[in-house]
Amino acid sequence: MTAVSSLSMEPPSMIVCVNQNTFLHDILMSARRFCVNVLKHD
Repeated sequence: MTAVSSLSMEPPSMIVCVNQNTFLHDILMSARRFCVNVLKHD
């Protein structure tokens, strides 16, 4: 992935930018879903 960023707090939304020249792009396009883990900062 090229970038993951928060988009809004209400409703909680994120935006993900994927480089089309990587093998990950083809995997994500065929799966149509994925998971982003968010870690809490202490």
